[in-house]
Amino acid sequence: MDPRVGLLDAYLNLDNVYDYVETMRPTRTPASLGPWLNIRVGRQPSPPRLSPQLRSVYASILQNCEAKCLLKPRQKTQFRKEARDEIIRTAIAHNDTAGKWILCPFAEKADEIWEKITYATTLRDLTHHAKIATTNMDKPPAVYPICIYVTDFSDKEEVKRVLSKLQELGIARRYGQDPSFDRMPASFKPDVLTRLGCYHRGVGGVRLDPILYRIDDL
Repeated sequence: MDPRVGLLDAYLNLDNVYDYVETMRPTRTPASLGPWLNIRVGRQPSPPRLSPQLRSVYASILQNCEAKCLLKPRQKTQFRKEARDEIIRTAIAHNDTAGKWILCPFAEKADEIWEKITYATTLRDLTHHAKIATTNMDKPPAVYPICIYVTDFSDKEEVKRVLSKLQELGIARRYGQDPSFDRMPASFKPDVLTRLGCYHRGVGGVRLDPILYRIDDL
């Protein structure tokens, strides 16, 4: 077995972070070993238990939105925004508040940016968990999605703190226009919208905006 398999989901500290960075380069880690490289530090927050009742509530919100869009298609933008807002309120009420900042560096910068995030995570300057996509060795991707997780998306100060640190590291764009190639757009997506399949291409016939915060929103 490839020894890197054991490092696809690694707990890091100051003693092992250097060896990890040298060994686990995302552009050289084949997706055949696993789709993501995960790094974690400290005690991990327990994921919320999603009851069948809560899943049913989310499904009902989406179904109602779809029905409204079919009935009054000219108002579908309004209905979709209302449905997403209701999902977010429901998630907060049930402590279903995990989410992540998403970055998509180009392949030529992916290893360098992942190294910065790895060290910052190990030093606890970011959060408890980050991950980056691995590579298709036959057809390497143009970009490598990165997720930096936050426990509570309703805590805007914490969400903003993580973004500010990414900006300090020269990774995420600063507010307003920033032409630097090294900095890239960043967007924040709640896990609940990921689980519900909310992507820009739509979910169940309903296209909900999956992004809760963008850089200029904070």
